[in-house]
Amino acid sequence: MIDDEDRKIEVMSNWSEVCLPMREAETAFKQEYSCIPYEPSAEYKRAEALWAQYYFSCEAFDRSVCSRFDDKRKEALPANEVELRLINQHAMRRWRELHQEARWGGISREVLNEAKMSVGRWSFDTLTHYINHGR
Repeated sequence: MIDDEDRKIEVMSNWSEVCLPMREAETAFKQEYSCIPYEPSAEYKRAEALWAQYYFSCEAFDRSVCSRFDDKRKEALPANEVELRLINQHAMRRWRELHQEARWGGISREVLNEAKMSVGRWSFDTLTHYINHGR
């Protein structure tokens, strides 16, 4: 039997899956149809830069370690357990660093998640351009 507390936890865990995409869609709609150009906040720009560094670093490391490459998705793939362990360790280390920098920088969890949803869709080429030239 599921009590109310379990239901609250279940609803709260689904919040980001439901609400963040809705918020992102609302922001995109406002950008598309308003006469005022959307300018991300300084906090969002910092979060975006952190995620770009994270994803770029992880994919660059993956490409240096992994012996397989998916041409269709344009990303490195681990071919064995050793490669998988190495890339997971690197990603976990970078994840902790990102969240520590976000806390030190005063970036809210909400803004950090919003930037993650956006930057996580970028290709490695887009990430490379962003890292080298900025927004």
